[in-house]
Amino acid sequence: MRILSSVIAIAAALACPCFAQDGAPKPAAPDAAPAPKAAEKPTAGWTDANRTPDAIKQAEAILDAAAKAYQAAPTLSESVSLKVDMAEGMSNEEKMETAYAKPGSLRFAMDQASIIATDGMVYFMPKEPKDKFVEQKIEGSVSKTLSAMLPGFAMPTAALAFREGTKTEGAVDALAGPFLQGAKLAGSRSANGIDEVLVANDTGEAVIMFDGKTHLQTGTKASVTPPGAPPGFVVTIKVAVENTVAPELARPITFEKGERTAVKSVSELAGAGGGSEPEMKVKVGDVAPTAKLTMLDGKEVDIAAMKGKVVVLDFWATWCGPCKKGLPLLEEFAVSMKGNDKVAVHPVNVWENVKGDDRTKAVSTFWADKKFTMTTLLDPESKFIEAYGFSGIPAFVIIGLDGKIAALHVGYDANLKDTLTKEVERALAKK
Repeated sequence: MRILSSVIAIAAALACPCFAQDGAPKPAAPDAAPAPKAAEKPTAGWTDANRTPDAIKQAEAILDAAAKAYQAAPTLSESVSLKVDMAEGMSNEEKMETAYAKPGSLRFAMDQASIIATDGMVYFMPKEPKDKFVEQKIEGSVSKTLSAMLPGFAMPTAALAFREGTKTEGAVDALAGPFLQGAKLAGSRSANGIDEVLVANDTGEAVIMFDGKTHLQTGTKASVTPPGAPPGFVVTIKVAVENTVAPELARPITFEKGERTAVKSVSELAGAGGGSEPEMKVKVGDVAPTAKLTMLDGKEVDIAAMKGKVVVLDFWATWCGPCKKGLPLLEEFAVSMKGNDKVAVHPVNVWENVKGDDRTKAVSTFWADKKFTMTTLLDPESKFIEAYGFSGIPAFVIIGLDGKIAALHVGYDANLKDTLTKEVERALAKK
């Protein structure tokens, strides 16, 4: 199902699963198209003085001022322009409008979908299909509910996070969005009435701009190389923001379903009936490909011999950011399944840059450092993952008691434990 790929442009190129390093999809540019110019770095013109400990403290002060400004605004309207440029001249542009009223109340609209939060509920309405919408009760906060409802989704600005009371550390995650997972404050500067905050990690950097007087965000510039992307693949992101603060909104935030019918999840919008199923070599209901793989100690594990159990597989790599973010959640799930002899949980390492003993050592070091108790398997030639046809990781397979595929999932899922628990319970109940 591809609903989110068109609806959530922010995540389309940035929070996607990691590519296979030796076979990543690389779109071909037209023969007549000129080679794209090297993108200007977000920090062009910055100096070492903008990256000192004092500059980082100033960045914290800028974020604190922004938080106070957003929380003090009685209502706020944002017009956002987002442009994403990728290698080979690929580009995507989106315009979005967001309105914020009292806590827990917002209206977000773009061409492909709209989101409304009001009266303790969140509603997601895609352009297609026109006869359905997803509704969920707000649990904890609007942002947490949206993350559960739309995995990979991120608001294009930090307004929601600030208005929900997010502090500096959480604000960095909100500002960096899905394209710089785990980014840290790295510097700041102020010039021409604009305060700039730098966040960075090992995949790229982003500069977030704030108006020096209002302290509201005016834009973001970022440059990112997604983990596992082909050589030279750089994604640049430009966000422009116009803010309006007023005593009240010109149009109140309300929800009217019209002729739409409510469903419980995004997957039900397309009638998928459970889980996002990628287009690949196999599908739910097929006999699951199996293999004989080895553990880190060299002992062999035969997946086919596990028939009669529900088997959960997670294809991952040490260099894959979304994989590293999801593995602790898989560990939580694996721990919850201990003692259930009808369930087996096995991460499967694939697509590493090193081979042989060096690969085993790298994976062993990573595993020991994370203190995972679950057993990872090795797919050194990537033949097992090829049998499924996954082109990105993390990728999850749930094999039922009968040896057939019960579910397939691709990409990071913030609610992985709950997702797998439901899938496994469903598979166990199917005799």
